[in-house]
This record gives sequence, C-alpha cells and structure tokens, in this order.
Amino acid sequence: MAERFPGCGGRRNGKPVGQAGIKAQVRLDMTTGQLQGPIIQPSRASDRAVAFRERLPNGSVQIRDLGYFHLDDLARDTADGRWWITRLKPNTAIWVKDRSAQTTSDAERGSV
Repeated sequence: MAERFPGCGGRRNGKPVGQAGIKAQVRLDMTTGQLQGPIIQPSRASDRAVAFRERLPNGSVQIRDLGYFHLDDLARDTADGRWWITRLKPNTAIWVKDRSAQTTSDAERGSV
C-alpha cells in the first residue's frame, strides 16, 4: 500500500510508522446537497493537487481549509465575485483601509 499511497513517515519507539496513508477529498454543495468525490489521494499529497480546481459560480461562498489557502486563488475569487471563508496562515499580511499593514501574529496579540 505504501507504494500507491505513501504516508508522511516517521518513527515511534524506534520503529517506522506512517509508511502509508490516504486522504479522501470531498466537496458538498449546501444548496443542492450534491456531494462531489471522494477523490482518494496519498496522505503526503497537497490538498491543492485534487481535481476540484474548477471555479464555482459567481456569488457562491466557499469554506476552505488551510490546505487550500493560496492568495492568488483568493484574489481571483474575490475579483470574480465569489466569497470565501478561511483561516489565515501565520504571518499573512492584511491591510485595512487607511491603516498600515498588520500580520496575523499582530492580530493574535490584539494589536490590529
């Protein structure tokens, strides 16, 4: 199984662990209840490598895990009229109109 679905590896008590692993990616349309997937991939693969790369219709809202966080994608979705909800990666710079740039670390300290 490790040849087809390589894991992230590691050792526990001196013995190899995590030699194989699987991710199952799914996408749910909350308006219709339609489920896309699952798409099976090795646990070591990037979440962004899955086939769910087609853009959703304008006006849609996406909830994204950090595995799908990519600033170019978020900017394109915003420009095209799609909404998104995600956590920010650490040290992502954010700007508020008429204020200086802050990072997510600043926000965690309450200085934004």
